[in-house]
Amino acid sequence: MIRILLVCFVLILSLEGARAQDLPALFAVSGVSALDVLPIRTHPDAASDIAGSIAPFTIGVEVVAISDDGAWGMVSTGEGNGWVAMRFLQATPPPKLGLIPRPLTCLGIEPFWQLRLDGIATATYATPDADMTMTIAEEVVTREGYFLRISGSMGHDRTLIIRRAACSDGMSDRQFGFALTMFSSLSGTQRINTGCCTLDSR
Repeated sequence: MIRILLVCFVLILSLEGARAQDLPALFAVSGVSALDVLPIRTHPDAASDIAGSIAPFTIGVEVVAISDDGAWGMVSTGEGNGWVAMRFLQATPPPKLGLIPRPLTCLGIEPFWQLRLDGIATATYATPDADMTMTIAEEVVTREGYFLRISGSMGHDRTLIIRRAACSDGMSDRQFGFALTMFSSLSGTQRINTGCCTLDSR
């Protein structure tokens, strides 16, 4: 079953390859004075209102979209999104070939859950009731997204297909850059959940 999912994932991504983007991607703040901040604007326009700010030298800033003129990048403000000038962001080198960037956080509702990928070999799956450390069994990286298979105790297995696509968590105005489909197996019982993922570590 897992192999079938992986084959379908690769086929879907190859069909979408013509319109694939390199975003979301991670950046670091560069060129901002130590005594200043990088303003987050409500629109991709220097005259628009300020919705927040990012400290100088901040790393792990996720850009989920670029303005038509390429001058502005859409970032998270926590509960929403705003725009920062791309001239103050420097692209972060990609991780080791074949590895999903860390940290990666995925979340969903009904019920509320969160999966965080921090370590090389483990991930943490959390619900309001408990946290579970899970072992990474397989990860596949393409330009269009990620495939992740993780295993936990007592037959808790999950397979995640993460695509570069606009996604909403259903609770805030924030736009995410990754859409997730998660297949869960517990003692032979199958379940499918959807959610959103982010690379933002701020």
